Amino acid sequence: MVEANDPDFAPALLGAREMAELLAALVAHGEEVAMLVAQLAPATSDAVLDELERLGDGLLDPEQVSAALRWILPEVHRELGRRFSAARA
Repeated sequence: MVEANDPDFAPALLGAREMAELLAALVAHGEEVAMLVAQLAPATSDAVLDELERLGDGLLDPEQVSAALRWILPEVHRELGRRFSAARA
């Protein structure tokens, strides 16, 4: 049986720089990040946001990040980069 949190079935966690950027966006623009997560993963957005906040607060070991969060983080990071790049232009 395959476990939902098996890291073999999810991408690696973002690199340190990307995670720092994403967590900074969560702190500075939490509402926008929450709306984006809700758009990308409506069924699991509350759990994903809770896990992301615990990770940012240092309450979650990066090795224990769920597969769901590992799958959505790259897309959240890319979309935030697009939004904020467009805003700076």
